[in-house]
Amino acid sequence: MIASTQINLGEPELVADGDQAVEVAKLNLDAGKKAMNMSDFFSAYSFLEYGISYLQKGHWDTNYDLSLELFNLSSGCGMRSRQIAEAIKMTTSTLNDLGEGIPKLITPSRVDESLKVTKEKLARYQTTLC
Repeated sequence: MIASTQINLGEPELVADGDQAVEVAKLNLDAGKKAMNMSDFFSAYSFLEYGISYLQKGHWDTNYDLSLELFNLSSGCGMRSRQIAEAIKMTTSTLNDLGEGIPKLITPSRVDESLKVTKEKLARYQTTLC
């Protein structure tokens, strides 16, 4: 994942040739899968989107399996990322309405801590998460 992050700091246009671009796309696919295994869908989505950006013109013909996997996983992670972010946003809004807002330091990238604090605060009102 570290190698992919470093490479992604550059631009896809900096990759010398098509074979090298395919390898970078594969590195991002692997990094995306590792992030998914850790339930970090925000990072996974980013890696997968970078992987897609390294695909060359005609990639559906020359690298069909890689293209399909990148696009499928990216769409799934994108959906999960938005759902998690929306759930946290909605919960935060609800708790703020109750006068018991979640501290600003809790962000979608810290989902476990956010859920713990949310459950504790909801328990005060004898309410639970669905």
